[in-house]
Amino acid sequence: MNKATKIIAAALVLAGLALAVLALILGRRHAPPAPLAGSPALAEQHAVVVAAQALPPGVPITAAALKLTPMTHPPAGSYANAADVIGQVPVVAVAAGAPIMPGTLAHGLATQLADGERAVAVPVNALSAVGNRIKPGDYVDVFFSLRLGQNAAVTQSRLLASRVRVLAYGAATLDNRNGDAKKGAAAAPASTAVLAVPVDGVNRLVLAAQNGKLTLALRAPNDDDVSDPALFPRPASVLMARNNLDPAQREALQNPDNRAFAGLALGQLSGKGDAALPAPAVHADGAARRERTVQVIRGARQQAEPY
Repeated sequence: MNKATKIIAAALVLAGLALAVLALILGRRHAPPAPLAGSPALAEQHAVVVAAQALPPGVPITAAALKLTPMTHPPAGSYANAADVIGQVPVVAVAAGAPIMPGTLAHGLATQLADGERAVAVPVNALSAVGNRIKPGDYVDVFFSLRLGQNAAVTQSRLLASRVRVLAYGAATLDNRNGDAKKGAAAAPASTAVLAVPVDGVNRLVLAAQNGKLTLALRAPNDDDVSDPALFPRPASVLMARNNLDPAQREALQNPDNRAFAGLALGQLSGKGDAALPAPAVHADGAARRERTVQVIRGARQQAEPY
């Protein structure tokens, strides 16, 4: 190697060292400052659905009433997607800015009811409920049979309500169709069915269940034919309206809640008014015949039976 080559090689080595030193200086100048000892690292943020305004109980939640707020430590069970909350109903008041939690929202059968409906439980057994083959979500017709007074010959049977939705049957519900039965175990026979009934139809169902026998007839899901009560006389109410009502108040009497409040008597349910219950037999001398009865006790229930 001649002298000129050695000089060029030495110059290149020196230039490389100079560039390395320059790069080191520039790198230190632009590097972020090292965190101080003991300072916490930047935590990850998570979106949480919170109330954008105060939410009253019983009012469905709208999209405008919600917002997403980043939180370092979101509450356990909180929602990250507003779509999971929209349309649900708070059971308690929720303050503005508070996270929406599952415990503040309505759950269970109450969320399956439409406006104006009430959930009512009725007694069932295999004979009265299609051999216990009714499932939550089915539609049934409710028939009832009634024995008037102590005379077994005075009976009637008719359709009480058409196309009634079944919310629960035994332990099975719309959310849990298998109930509490363990896999492979036979389910206990159902003793109650929960029906979704219009509020002005609850009185009829309660009277029929307590004074007669109900039968649930299963319907095809696509059969939407129903009876038309408007074709028949409306039973008189237990409570009569006041005489001094103005036109607006009289119109309000037709509100289903007010009709339910007015009540229904058993005689009206049978379609015979006060004549539904037969009068006691009267002797020729005008004295009423005293019926001979015996007191029958079935559990906590006592009933006088003629003999």
